[in-house]
Amino acid sequence: MLDKLKYLLYYLFPFFENYFYKKKMMKKIKDTDNKSIPLSYMDGYEKLSIVEMDKLHSKSFEYKKSLEDKAKTSLFSVSISITLIVSFIDLIFRIEYFRTLAMLLVVVAFTNLILAGKMAFDVIGNLNVFSDLFPSDFHLKKKDKKELLAYATESNVNYNIIRNNHVYLSYKSIMVSLVAIALVGILYMVGKGMSSSKPDIQTEVLLHMNTNSQQTLSSLNDIADNFEKISESFAETQKTLDQMKDVLNGFQTEYLSNQDDSIKENY
Repeated sequence: MLDKLKYLLYYLFPFFENYFYKKKMMKKIKDTDNKSIPLSYMDGYEKLSIVEMDKLHSKSFEYKKSLEDKAKTSLFSVSISITLIVSFIDLIFRIEYFRTLAMLLVVVAFTNLILAGKMAFDVIGNLNVFSDLFPSDFHLKKKDKKELLAYATESNVNYNIIRNNHVYLSYKSIMVSLVAIALVGILYMVGKGMSSSKPDIQTEVLLHMNTNSQQTLSSLNDIADNFEKISESFAETQKTLDQMKDVLNGFQTEYLSNQDDSIKENY
């Protein structure tokens, strides 16, 4: 029973499967460094030449870079998937049936994306470990140098296994999220079919929007009419002011004419 629950947990949330295997691999790395367990990948390194061991060591570094590139791709996929989930959240509020199940599926999807992003970030950040020789190690005896190269390569290979699990289970988490979102869409379609006898929610929303639009248009027309009346009032006021200005100009002209006549009489 516990094994089935464990399998279900690993299937729904691959992050926990990754955590389990990472814990085992970290213990193996520690035991290997302490030489409490024999080498596995580099077993029989004594028969290899220094050149061959250098190639294996360099290959472990190249594989590390390849896994980091895949982790970056996984992060890009996570960002796209989160955008997709956000666009699907609106469906939950339209589902009349199975709404609780739909909400649980969205939680599963969003949680998996967060954990997928964490696993991908770990590959680039927390697992950015690489064992190499120090410059002083190159002057060691051939036997000692081969031993150091063997343990360094063994450590790199074990860390690459951890990185590979992170990348693989990160992609698996993204797939679980997409499946969960697809199920939300199916629940929406099923619920819509079950409620086909009821008024269509989308139609009601459109009718409501149309009513609001008509009310807004009517209000705008009223504002336009009032603005036109105000403009006419301003025009009449301006006309009156112009007439008053003409009268004042006439008075001013007559007054100046009288003043000129008075001055002429005095002379």
